[in-house]
Amino acid sequence: MRILLCLAFGPLLSLGCSGERTTPSPSSEGLPTGATVEPSPAAAEAPPAPPPEAPKAARAAARHILIPYDGAKGAPYGKNLSREEAKAKAESLRAEVLAGGDLAALAQKHSSDASASRGGFLGSAEPGAWVKPFEDAVWSVEIGGVPPVVESEFGFHVIRRESLDEIRLRHVVVQHAGARGVPKSSAAAGRTREEAQAQAEEALAALAAGEPFEAVAARLSDGPMAIHGGDLGWFLRGELGPAFDEVAFALPVGGRSALVETPFGLHIIERME
Repeated sequence: MRILLCLAFGPLLSLGCSGERTTPSPSSEGLPTGATVEPSPAAAEAPPAPPPEAPKAARAAARHILIPYDGAKGAPYGKNLSREEAKAKAESLRAEVLAGGDLAALAQKHSSDASASRGGFLGSAEPGAWVKPFEDAVWSVEIGGVPPVVESEFGFHVIRRESLDEIRLRHVVVQHAGARGVPKSSAAAGRTREEAQAQAEEALAALAAGEPFEAVAARLSDGPMAIHGGDLGWFLRGELGPAFDEVAFALPVGGRSALVETPFGLHIIERME
């Protein structure tokens, strides 16, 4: 199970966050797209499951561009290229990638998959999670490899296998009335930005004084993961976007960030593993 972060870093993810905390979910019914954390008010009514203890080993990560055609699964008929045109476009994009083109930028511009908003990044998956032609192509190359264009029931794919560079994170998040996604019935809905700043600084001081992170999160953090000590689970490099990667992956194991502000509130991030 993967746990992904939306409320904490939605704008840095370029994900178009749904507000739900999930494992990677199928895009086009066959390709995991990844999702994001901190549930909506409705989802927050049920206590979330605790994060995983460790990532699973036998997985691959991938980034892709999907070019659908009329007749492909999920493609609205009459609004897409013909099969031949789609294949030619995919081949042209693959050639551009092989010549040094930025696959992520090309995915944002050309891909019809839900993952396009994050540069075609699909996260990681175990064997059996992706549709077979796509999965076979991913596993046929080494990390960084770009296999030949592959066709699935959803269209043609330009694929690159990505590195499995993962970290485990936890955080304290303090929200306020002006923050995005704050439940109307929560204490944060009546909290000013200044009050949130003071509470976040109180959390920083408590951590500096030696109070366990779990206790500080349970006492001062907003969001349903507070009851799990703020544990957010495992993240793959590229899954969270360059801005978040810069903060999180720069931390050593056990390292803790200063206050990080996003439209969702004020955060203290700690790298666990």
